[in-house]
Amino acid sequence: RGILSAARSTPLLVRLLPRTASRQLTIATQQSRLRFVGVATPVARFSSSVDDDRSALVPSSSEVSTEDKSTNPFRGASTQPVPKDAADILLAKIDPSLVEIKPDGLLYLPEIRYRQILLKAFGPGGWALEPRGEPAYDKRVVSREYALYVGGRYIAQARGEQDYFDTNPNMSYATAVEAAKSNALVRCCKDLGIANELWDPTYIAAFKKEHCVQVFVESKDGKKKMLWR
Repeated sequence: RGILSAARSTPLLVRLLPRTASRQLTIATQQSRLRFVGVATPVARFSSSVDDDRSALVPSSSEVSTEDKSTNPFRGASTQPVPKDAADILLAKIDPSLVEIKPDGLLYLPEIRYRQILLKAFGPGGWALEPRGEPAYDKRVVSREYALYVGGRYIAQARGEQDYFDTNPNMSYATAVEAAKSNALVRCCKDLGIANELWDPTYIAAFKKEHCVQVFVESKDGKKKMLWR
């Protein structure tokens, strides 16, 4: 307002002041007009707009954290190895007395052994299986997909399965679903190195030679076949 008042009163002041002084006042008034009519306000408005757009494009750290935890199924994958003491437990050689063999010759470690190893390495609550979708039933097989997490970090994912016959009085559907979960856990544990030798052909051949035998058995219909024990 002071600048506008000075600008309006300039002609009167020019008539009252000497020529040199009036010329200096005119120049000063013109400079004041330039400063007043300048582009300071639009520049400030543009700068504010840029800041707003930038903040909209870059989410806050809390938003990123929330999104990671709620929508990213592979959160924390391979971000760091497990501690050495835990790795030593996971990668330890399996006691041969704990290994079992199926009649068809497949070596396996009972599911409870995998749980015991995980509990020893990470403690109760230090690991979890997270289901991926609902159980599926197709061609007398119940299956469900699970992901294994350790300390909140993604480790592996696998679909577990279990044969299920609704005419079998010894197995309910719920039991079959639980067995599929156990099967998924065994498959996920391969990525942690637990009992990996059971998938090694050299180890399998040596184990069978030292600890197992093949026998001929006869079925009710008189057919004979060779099975392992």
